[in-house]
Amino acid sequence: MNSTMIKFVDILNAEIAKTKRTWNFTLALLLPAVITLLIFGYFARGLVKAGGSCIYSWVNYSRWFLQLYDFLYPLLAAILAFSLSNIEHRNHGFKLIFTLPADKFSIYFSKVLILIFWMFCSLLLAYSLLMLSGNALSWLFPNADFQDFQINHVIMVYFLRAFLTLICIIAIHFFLSIYWDNFIISVGSACFLVIFGMIIDNWKYSYLIPYSNMVKATNHFFMNGTEVFGREILWSIGVAMLFFTGGFFMMKRKSIK
Repeated sequence: MNSTMIKFVDILNAEIAKTKRTWNFTLALLLPAVITLLIFGYFARGLVKAGGSCIYSWVNYSRWFLQLYDFLYPLLAAILAFSLSNIEHRNHGFKLIFTLPADKFSIYFSKVLILIFWMFCSLLLAYSLLMLSGNALSWLFPNADFQDFQINHVIMVYFLRAFLTLICIIAIHFFLSIYWDNFIISVGSACFLVIFGMIIDNWKYSYLIPYSNMVKATNHFFMNGTEVFGREILWSIGVAMLFFTGGFFMMKRKSIK
């Protein structure tokens, strides 16, 4: 391992330590856990009342998760981006961060990698809990018709598309959070844009607004879609690269003020 990689690993470990001390990052794991517990409890209660004979397919069960995730995960992406940036704002770190004897590119993209890692872990947990809870209902209530639909592949495609879309949203809000140390601008704007993205979902150019692409991932799921890299995903990847690049130069310029 060369010296550049060692420096990057050291920087990455420092960023991990920072996020461990920031309670907002626990939301990434609490969000899917709480939602799964609530939805599982609601469905289990309904099945118990019906004597386990109601027909609840995987699609109906998943609908509750995905529609909540369409709204909540973009907000989580904005919160994580703001939280990591706010650590530096609060400690005046942006004025000193590039005076460290380390590669500037590594410093910035270690932060980006941490944000993507937390989002990946959260979505992996969400996927795992959805599958486990659905299989638990199938085992507890064999007459509920869960066995009649194989969901694994299409739900995996949904989470892959969601992950790529959320990377784009992380990029946008990390950029905003570097420029403005303001929770309302960084996170409140996400709330507005998510609602706006849902409203314009049927517009043929709505894929140009990355905040509408979570809803499109859900629509893709209900059509049993198996394509991951649709035009909206490719567009989201391109926008993410643009904002991550802009964020690097924004942070670099900010550090020398």
